[in-house]
Amino acid sequence: MPTRNSEWCLPITLSCLKDQTVKPEEILICVGESYDKTEEFVLDFQRESFVPVKALHDLEGKGTGYAMNKLVSEASYDWILWLGSDFIFPKNFIKIAKFLIENFDTEVWGVSVVETPRYFVPSDYVFRHNIEEWSPNKRFSAPIVSKRETLLKAGNFDPWFSRGQDLDLMLRVRYCGAKISVCSDLKLYHFGIEGKGNLRKSLAAPTFFRFLYKYSWKVVFHCRHNFLGSLLRMAFLSSSIGLAFSPLLWSPIAWHFGLIFLSLLATILLGTVHTYKKISLSLLMFQIGMSVGEFFQLYRILRDKDRPKFGYGRRLLE
Repeated sequence: MPTRNSEWCLPITLSCLKDQTVKPEEILICVGESYDKTEEFVLDFQRESFVPVKALHDLEGKGTGYAMNKLVSEASYDWILWLGSDFIFPKNFIKIAKFLIENFDTEVWGVSVVETPRYFVPSDYVFRHNIEEWSPNKRFSAPIVSKRETLLKAGNFDPWFSRGQDLDLMLRVRYCGAKISVCSDLKLYHFGIEGKGNLRKSLAAPTFFRFLYKYSWKVVFHCRHNFLGSLLRMAFLSSSIGLAFSPLLWSPIAWHFGLIFLSLLATILLGTVHTYKKISLSLLMFQIGMSVGEFFQLYRILRDKDRPKFGYGRRLLE
C-alpha cells in the first residue's frame, strides 16, 4: 500500500485489512512525504499488527509509481495484492483473491474499482466466476493481484508516472505475453474522491500527455476509454478560455464558444453522475481542476529535465 497525507482515510482501510478472514503473509506500506499523522498511524499499525509489517518511505515525494516500484522490490512473497489508502472492502476480499490465485492460470488479476463518494460497510462478496480477459479498451480495472515475478519481468512500475502507473504497467505486462484476467465479482470501493487535497489531486491526476510522450499517438487507439475523457477536459478548458476572451474580438463568436462551453459542461456533469451516482460542487470542481491539470502536466513534461528519452516505450504498441 502506498500512502501519503491520508490520516482522514487510512485508519478505515487498515481496519478493513485487519478484519480479513484470511490473513496476508506480510504487509508493506510505503509512506510518502506527509504533513499529517499518516506515518504515526502506520507505525501504530505496525506495532499492533497480526502479521509482519514493513514500513518504507518516499521522503522526496516522488509519487505513487516510485512507491509501488519500491514495494515490489522489497516484497518477500510470490504474489502481491495492492490496496489504496482510501479503499474499503469486505472481510472475504483476500479469501477470494487467494482462491483466484490457486485455481486459475493467470499472472495478473484486475478487479473493478467502484467510485463511491461516501464511506459505507460493504457486504461479503458473492463469487460467481465472472471472469474475462483484460483489454486496455475496456473500462480499466486496476491490477490488484499480481505475480511478483511477472511485474519484475515487465520492468516493474515506472517511477516517472506519479499517476497512471498501473495502466502503464498493464500495457507492458501484456506486451510480455503474461495472461491478465478481470474478475468482476471482486470489487474495491474507492471512497476518497471527496476527501482532502482534491485540488492538488486534480492537477496531478491527468496522464494523457505522459502516455502520449511515452508511447506516441498510437496509445490513444489502444486505450480509447481513458483518453476520451482527457480530450473532453482539454476541450472544456479551451472553450472556457475562448468564451472569456471572445467578447473582445467579435460578439457572434461569444455565442459559438458559449454553446460549446455549455455542451461540454453538460457532458462533464452527465459523466460525473454516471461515475459517482451523484453530483456535488466538490465533484464538479474536481473535474474542472483536471481540465487545468491536463495542460499543467504538459508543462511539467516540457520542463522535466529527468524525463526518459523520447519514444522509449513506443515499441510496445508496434
